[in-house]
Amino acid sequence: WQEIKDVFQSALGHEPEQRSAWLDKACSSDAEMRGKVEAMLQAHEEAGSFIVAPAAEVAAELMADEQTETRIGKDVGPYRIVSRLGAGGMGEVYLAQDHRLGRQVALKLLPDYFTTDASRVKRFKQEARAASAISHPNIATLYDIGDVDGVSYIAMEYVQGETLAAKIQAGSLDSTQVIDIGIQVADALKEAHKQSIIHRDIKSGNIMITPDGHVKVVDFGLARVARTEEAALSGDGVLPATTEPGLVMGTVAYMSPEQALGRATDQRTDLFSLGVVLYEMTTGRLPFSGASTSETIDKIVHAQPEALARFNYTLAPRLEQIIRKCLEKEPDRRYQSARDLSIDLKNLKRDQEAGTAGERWSSRRRVALARLTIVTLALAGAGIYWFNGRGEAIDSIAVMPFANTSGDPNLDYLGDGISESITSSLSALPELKVIARISLSPYRGRDADPRALGRELGVRALLTGQVVHNGENISIVVELVDTRDNRRIWGERYNRNVRDILVVQETISREISEKLRLRLTGDEKIRLTKRYTDNTEAYRYYLKGRFYFNNTTVKDRYWKSIEYYNKAIQIDPNYALAYSGLADSYELLTHDGNTNDRVPASESMPRARAAALKALEIDDTLAEAHTSLGLIKVIYDWDFTGAEKEFKRAIELNPSYPYAHVWYGLYLTRVKGQVDEGIVELNRGLELDPFSRRLYVLLVVALNPVGRYDQVIVHMQRALEFYEFGLFHEALGRAYEGKGLYEAALAEYGKANNQGAIGRLYASWGKKGEARKVIAGLEERLKESDDVGVYLILAEIHTALGERDRAVGWLKKLDEQSKGPPWESVYRRAKLWVDLGEIDRAFQWLERAYLQRPYRLAYINTAPGFDGIRSDPRFADLLRRIGLPPISSDK
Repeated sequence: WQEIKDVFQSALGHEPEQRSAWLDKACSSDAEMRGKVEAMLQAHEEAGSFIVAPAAEVAAELMADEQTETRIGKDVGPYRIVSRLGAGGMGEVYLAQDHRLGRQVALKLLPDYFTTDASRVKRFKQEARAASAISHPNIATLYDIGDVDGVSYIAMEYVQGETLAAKIQAGSLDSTQVIDIGIQVADALKEAHKQSIIHRDIKSGNIMITPDGHVKVVDFGLARVARTEEAALSGDGVLPATTEPGLVMGTVAYMSPEQALGRATDQRTDLFSLGVVLYEMTTGRLPFSGASTSETIDKIVHAQPEALARFNYTLAPRLEQIIRKCLEKEPDRRYQSARDLSIDLKNLKRDQEAGTAGERWSSRRRVALARLTIVTLALAGAGIYWFNGRGEAIDSIAVMPFANTSGDPNLDYLGDGISESITSSLSALPELKVIARISLSPYRGRDADPRALGRELGVRALLTGQVVHNGENISIVVELVDTRDNRRIWGERYNRNVRDILVVQETISREISEKLRLRLTGDEKIRLTKRYTDNTEAYRYYLKGRFYFNNTTVKDRYWKSIEYYNKAIQIDPNYALAYSGLADSYELLTHDGNTNDRVPASESMPRARAAALKALEIDDTLAEAHTSLGLIKVIYDWDFTGAEKEFKRAIELNPSYPYAHVWYGLYLTRVKGQVDEGIVELNRGLELDPFSRRLYVLLVVALNPVGRYDQVIVHMQRALEFYEFGLFHEALGRAYEGKGLYEAALAEYGKANNQGAIGRLYASWGKKGEARKVIAGLEERLKESDDVGVYLILAEIHTALGERDRAVGWLKKLDEQSKGPPWESVYRRAKLWVDLGEIDRAFQWLERAYLQRPYRLAYINTAPGFDGIRSDPRFADLLRRIGLPPISSDK
């Protein structure tokens, strides 16, 4: 250990960029030593130079396991070690048996690798002196201290039970428990402060709760003893600091501002930390937390904690006042002694107990009044009400993506999937507007203000959640907030076996409906808690399928989603939702520009159709499957009457499913030419899913070709606030170009890095020289990589320049290439031949398109670029065979 410590200290003396080379020499071939030194360096950098403890604590964790196995079953003085209880920077704690008295003890050992560290040994002995000076029922008793064969130990009372941290994690505590635990900790601190001992590490992890509710404060490893005798005699006096200025000791999230800044501390520091614990017990969360140590410290020093009532609307106002007084930034504004805090808590407990009978009567009266109000509102035809004193309806909700706090990014799918499933359940309620979960992805990880979100999303309630998955256990914490005033409507923590995840989701959906006072019919209650599978493993595979389907950053995401949907179906062949997801993935393999390996429609669309039909065979009330089938009927089967029927059925079954509205709007706009009617549906979908990237793409497909440029500009500017996406810049550029705003169009095409669009724009703009520069650049690109797609772009630019022979030359080169999927370009080639005036060739390519069925062909009757052949009988015959109505070019 001393050698590792020396190497670590020496490494700190080198600049970060020089350390690797220096470690090559210092550690030579000792990879194990180097790994431990690098871990300590990383901890030091993450913690910040003003915190000295983390690197050593990392060392303790790195090295403790090496000694643990050798200690179990061995004797340390009169104590036989039974098992390891924990470890940290100040030592390892074991459960041990005292041979002499036949009792169990908690035995803390100073690790071997710290015995040469004088400051560590001093602090270890200081803990023993501090603990030995205190005798109190709420403080773990010190039995013994000693050294045996170079091992320093402290034997303390072994407290059976659980830490307060574990108790908080297991579920919310009521006010009675909070007050009772607070009184016992305050009494323990009162005694410690009377003996001039400041704990300096009060946190929920250092407070033990026995099975009968008795509190024991443990771990005085960071305690300090006052210098003066006067302080020792004064139970209420302010104790002077002995800590070296600038040295930060303790657990950051529980520190007082002065402690976090390394300034002088006194007993009021412990009272601030106890205030943090009281806040944590009351709300289930810490008042100050950030993504890093420095961010947390900044919040402790400068930020005010969020209102407790937001997280616990049943909290007694006096208890909130007590907690807030503990958390005052300035020590002089806090409680000045643990005695004063204890008195206030005991008075509150007394008053609550005295008022219990009166509160029961008042509670019964409130319940009766609430029931009367419900009946009155129901008779008035009310649908959804939250009784918040204003009588205003809460008829809309957004379900935020649930945060994965498990520490494993591979479990992100779980939080996303659970929130999406809850969204889907709530969407089945016709009177409730539910914002789609995928639309809220831009807010992931942001500490957004509920009021601002409510205004932006147009909702009155916001559901947030956290998911912790550990082995076979899962913990889900949810909170429902009124976005009008940030008031907490409801919150709960569910700690279950992972096999019960479906039950938890149903419970959450039912609780939300009750808290929003949804008046449901019997059928709606069934739909709210409808379960599509009873197999948890199948459900988890389904969630993974949804995760990859929605994740635009994953390569081959549709193939991955197909893989997991199929695994779910293998486990549960009657899983209708998995079949519906399978249909969506196969559909998008043919035309989604984000996928890396698109396949022809003839390969994927029959599979998509089969999956959608199977889903509906299992469950005909599944709106998602009706929507999927409707899309297949549009872009592949060309059964437009049947498609409209499917879209309308999906909307009837689930009016809150955004893609039923969007695909129906696209159908009305591009197939039937009913642009205004289609825009109504598109806007409805956008209202339900206001930040979905895929939805904005579909808006472009619907509106740019029919000349609704102003609306495209508005939508794309909005989309680019959340997504820096080349396709959106390109769509915005096309809209500007359609309006004749060439400068603006050029800027957007540049942001999209679309050289083809830039070249065509220059040609249309009359800037032939600039267009030829683009052509030269593309020809240079071909020398490096024979990209057949560039041939088509060059042909389009030359066509726009009126250089027919050059365009035909590039098209012939394209024809000579055997590489590249032909279904990708048949439609564009047909349009190019129209532009070149080669009508016969244009119809040859349209016939090939008719056989291959690219999705664009379903919208050709409203597509720009075919005006030159609309009067040709062959075009009318093509529309007839596809089943499309002829649409005038000016509609």
